[in-house]
Amino acid sequence: MTQNGGAATASNSGSNAANGALGVGIEARTGISGDATASNSGVNAANVINGIGIVAVTATVGNATASNSGANTGGLEGIVASAGGFGGDATASNSGTNAANGPNGIGIEAVTNGGGTATANNSGSNAANGSGGIGIFAQTTVGGSATANNSGSNAANGPNGIGIAALTQNGGNATAINSGSNAANGPGGIGIFASTLNGGDAAVINSGTTTGGVSISATGGNAILTDIVGARIVGAIEMTGTSQMVNFAGGNWLLTINTSGGGPTIVNAGGAPFVSSSTTVGKSTITQVAVLDPTVFALADRSVANFTGDLSQLLQDRFAAMSSGAGGGALGFAPNDSSVAASAQAAFAGIPSVAMSYASSNQRPILGKAPPPAAPYYDTTVWASGFGGVRQQHADGAVLSAHDTAFGGALGIDRRVSGELRLGAFVGAGGSREQVELDVQRVDSTYVFGGVYGRFDWVTQYFDFALYGGGIDNKSTRGIANNLAPNGFEFATASFGGWFVSPEATYGYRIAVNKDLTVTPRVRLRYVGGALDGFSESGSMQNLSVGRRALNDLEERGEVEVTTLNGPLKAAASIGVIGLERLGNPTVNAVLLAQNLSFATPGKASAVGGVLGTRVEYRTTANVSLFVAGEGIVMSDRSDSFAATGGAKVSF
Repeated sequence: MTQNGGAATASNSGSNAANGALGVGIEARTGISGDATASNSGVNAANVINGIGIVAVTATVGNATASNSGANTGGLEGIVASAGGFGGDATASNSGTNAANGPNGIGIEAVTNGGGTATANNSGSNAANGSGGIGIFAQTTVGGSATANNSGSNAANGPNGIGIAALTQNGGNATAINSGSNAANGPGGIGIFASTLNGGDAAVINSGTTTGGVSISATGGNAILTDIVGARIVGAIEMTGTSQMVNFAGGNWLLTINTSGGGPTIVNAGGAPFVSSSTTVGKSTITQVAVLDPTVFALADRSVANFTGDLSQLLQDRFAAMSSGAGGGALGFAPNDSSVAASAQAAFAGIPSVAMSYASSNQRPILGKAPPPAAPYYDTTVWASGFGGVRQQHADGAVLSAHDTAFGGALGIDRRVSGELRLGAFVGAGGSREQVELDVQRVDSTYVFGGVYGRFDWVTQYFDFALYGGGIDNKSTRGIANNLAPNGFEFATASFGGWFVSPEATYGYRIAVNKDLTVTPRVRLRYVGGALDGFSESGSMQNLSVGRRALNDLEERGEVEVTTLNGPLKAAASIGVIGLERLGNPTVNAVLLAQNLSFATPGKASAVGGVLGTRVEYRTTANVSLFVAGEGIVMSDRSDSFAATGGAKVSF
């Protein structure tokens, strides 16, 4: 303690106790001026009803700081920082274990009496266990702002207790923040309380879980509630001020707010669609606000495009495994036994008409027509392939972070029907899961698909084409923060169908560097069209219904591939650019809280990016091959994806 100026410091890192009637475990106090600092990193206790565990006090001028990083208990107060009547800030904090066990006890308290800032923080475990207790409390009496903040575990366990409280009496803003676990567990308790008298805004910011409801009162200022995705409030919400402002940052919400005696209620949903309705009962106004997180709506077409993109990549594996009309070289595997080819050529040469024609074709080949392929030659191929991929959408504006996985498999057959044309067909099935962060929403989809494909091949040039489509079965689970629901949260479910069709075409030009190395520039155009059926949810008081939605996306690619051949092994690597555009009407029509709601599909309608790919094929016998491939994409809409494919083919 200092009486005539100078700093006062008291600390404990061992074991300390004050068990007397007015015991104080650790105390730092200044008189005329100077800072006071009291701290505990060991074990400290003032166990009597009026005991104080840790206290720092400045009587006139100076900052007061009290902190605990160990284990601390008090009866009347656990941790106290009090700044004097002529200025100075007060900061009380806990990062360890702290408790106030007596009636009306305060776990962590910061108070200023001369216009300074009061800040009370908990990042550890804190409790006020007696009746009327307050877990975390920040107060200013003569101006200055008060902030009470919990990022750990905090509770007021007695009757009429308050978990987190911020109060200003003569101007200044009062802010109560919770990003951890906070509860007022006794009857009559309040989870979070913020109040201002004689001016100043009262605000509550919640991104954690709060039990016991929220009360915000601003006399001469605004009452502000900010809800951040992942938060839950269990219990009543009461707001009174010059105006009531409710802010939302991501997530699905259904909040019921009592705004008795206050001004208008202003809703800011951060770009998300919402509806509100109010009912007046006597002097009270009950306002319901329903907010719909738009992430899944923004990514619905992207999810289908992602699945069909992986399916397209599976088809590219089959195209890549096709030899050119000429066969051999880096474009197709060389035959196992060169004598077979020599014997076949000799046999053809032994026939006069064929020998003359063959000799003539060697001297003057017909432009664009492939010569006979190298032996052995198989005109029919059966193949089986599987794919798996993941797309990560990073948060962007109203669109939250989402994780989209896709997997599937297909069985196909194709046959050369002329020297330049090969045609085939395939069928398959797969699934996907789109998961939005923090249980906001999940959509599980099952796909059944089939299609046809083909290639025109003119040795140095080729044209690939495909048309495939199928049905989609979707199951949606949406999490909604509802303060009147048990545990403050509820899940809404829905099932709905859909379909898709996707034509695509690729043109490539082969440039042979040598017999084992080929460079192929190519361009590809792919369209994805379809629809998702309308649906109505069950299990939530939001009562959401969504109308039928059309899918229209266009994808363009420009790539360069390098292919090399080494005996039975063929490898390729590619690099390129990709573009994706959402086409058609972007409007989503819905009914939310029994009100019509139409909004434009959020997110970027177009994006560009880069793509890298690689592929390896190994021929186990003359007519059997195994292959694996991978592709990574990074897009300008803050998304990235990777897909892998693999399978086998048998020719006969």
